[in-house]
Amino acid sequence: VKGSIDNIPLPDDSIDIVLASLVLHEIKPLSTTLQQIKRVLKDGGQFMCLEYEKDESAIEGPPMQIRVPSSVMEQELENAGLNITQKIFLRKDIYIITAKK
Repeated sequence: VKGSIDNIPLPDDSIDIVLASLVLHEIKPLSTTLQQIKRVLKDGGQFMCLEYEKDESAIEGPPMQIRVPSSVMEQELENAGLNITQKIFLRKDIYIITAKK
């Protein structure tokens, strides 16, 4: 699928699972993208994001100023109407959050 993340060219309620791996820190505003993800997810569909935690001791990954802390991501997901089902840390500077529509 080729398109824009802020206007995903897919029908409403058409996708079972959406995965965003180490990309959401590049997207502004995040709220528009998360609303689009919710729109295309089927009821009960799942969204999983893998992202960099804002951890000053990290020696790799994107600059700290563009990272999305897990607490902010949780709030953004909830504001978009997604229900968080799991949050885990793969290591102290990388987290995975799973949410359901």
